[in-house]
Amino acid sequence: MLTLFRLALLSIVRQPVALAAFLVVPALLVFVSADALGRFGEVLGVGEGHHHPSHIGILSGMWAAGITAALISALTVAEADRADTVLAVRYPMARWITARGAALVVVSGLAVLVSIGFTAIRYDGVGAGVWLGAAYNALLYVMIGQLVAYFTRDAVFSVGSVSGLWILDALTAPSMTSGTWWQPVVSPFYSAEHAAMGNDVGAGEITALVVWPVLVGAASLAVLVVRPRRRAPAAAAAPPPAAVPGGGGVTRGGVALLLTDLLRHRGLLGFVVAGPLGLMLSSLWLFGGIEVAVPAVEDGRRTLITTTMPQLHAAYMGMIAVVGFSGTVGFLIATDLHAPDGRLGHRFRRTGRITAFRVGTLLGAATAVTVSALVLVPIVRTPENWTWFITAHLLAAWTFALFGYCVGLALDRVSGILVTMFFPFIDVGIAQDYMLGPVLPDWAVFLPSHPFAQLSISSAFGESVFDPAYLAWSAALLALALLAVLTVTARRTSLRL
Repeated sequence: MLTLFRLALLSIVRQPVALAAFLVVPALLVFVSADALGRFGEVLGVGEGHHHPSHIGILSGMWAAGITAALISALTVAEADRADTVLAVRYPMARWITARGAALVVVSGLAVLVSIGFTAIRYDGVGAGVWLGAAYNALLYVMIGQLVAYFTRDAVFSVGSVSGLWILDALTAPSMTSGTWWQPVVSPFYSAEHAAMGNDVGAGEITALVVWPVLVGAASLAVLVVRPRRRAPAAAAAPPPAAVPGGGGVTRGGVALLLTDLLRHRGLLGFVVAGPLGLMLSSLWLFGGIEVAVPAVEDGRRTLITTTMPQLHAAYMGMIAVVGFSGTVGFLIATDLHAPDGRLGHRFRRTGRITAFRVGTLLGAATAVTVSALVLVPIVRTPENWTWFITAHLLAAWTFALFGYCVGLALDRVSGILVTMFFPFIDVGIAQDYMLGPVLPDWAVFLPSHPFAQLSISSAFGESVFDPAYLAWSAALLALALLAVLTVTARRTSLRL
């Protein structure tokens, strides 16, 4: 048993990205986002009556424990699936399940220790209820991470799926929305956080506290026992088509191959459409009726105007979706399609056309993200200037898709997906977000989404944009991203010649 336990722990320790996640993810959530989440709670006006004055900051530590445990669990199971299968066949099933379970308990314990330890440092101590609530969340989400990893294609999709579930869960936290009967039913986090913050716990919360771990634990045990059918390696791209005389094969056959290779990834296309739509629907559904102040230009000068949270979400949540999902799509295209690009370059020796087509693919995917992110906006509000509004989102989508592609060529799949998911969370989700208050932090201007966000928010509410120079700034960032893609793609493709 001890040998199996060591092997199970080794599958975690051997992954530097997983180990880094123990420190990086909690640090981001506790030290960077806690103040922003606290301001958001004040804007929402919910969560009043908690015994701790920094309740959202404390909750950020609990969220950090849950997402850290889930991410590391998902990474471990996805990356070590083949080794786990061999060990499960070689050793008695009960012993292997026990060893894997013990290793996941260690993961959740370390996630709690680091996350709540950071929180205790940040807020000069926390109560026992917070430690217990974080332990509950971490144990629950370490099993959720394992489940997701068993039924998704690879580590990238596992991390993306777990992060998406966690975002929806965090949006229903006690300090994010007023308590309703359905929150303990749909949110694994809710009841533990509700109790940890000193609120009265009723029959619904108690039931949820018991039912959630039973359901998730039973499902987690089932996948370990049943051992789902071993997933075949990702389908390789079809062999390059034969070149026609005169080199026309790279124009026709190469384009057809790349389109086929892209369309083969149906999950990516679903991600492009469903991701932004889901984010917009959830944001417009929650926080109704809450008034906020946003900057706008009226009578030629900048001032604050009053609007409602759904109106602000309609004006700005699309920018969050565009930046986050476009960057991730660009990254996934780079990791999935770079090898076929290299084979085409080797076959046809026409790297220029391949690079141009790759740029077209990125811009097309980013445009689809933009359409999905903005299609619901007219239902809630009509921006004051549609031309500027759409232009800001398109420029942001194209720029971040191109940057995401460069990240996909520079980093490995796991660390790259963490960067493309968490950097937009800090950049456009916190630094540029007027949902957190009418004044942005001083460092917001140094982040890449700043000019796009300024064009978006000002064209949505004011009679004119803050400054037309933001358009030149945005165009310069797009040109820089395009130059980076052209350079690295042409170079990497030509290296295969």
